[in-house]
Amino acid sequence: MLVYSTRAEDFQAIKRLREQGLSVSEAVERLVVERASR
Repeated sequence: MLVYSTRAEDFQAIKRLREQGLSVSEAVERLVVERASR
């Protein structure tokens, strides 16, 4: 689960989205959608 991940890649991606104004849950949801479309 992304929210509990200790991978630097996940942490940085969530941090980047949080800096853009998204909540933690919005950031996680956005990453799930982005990664599902890869």
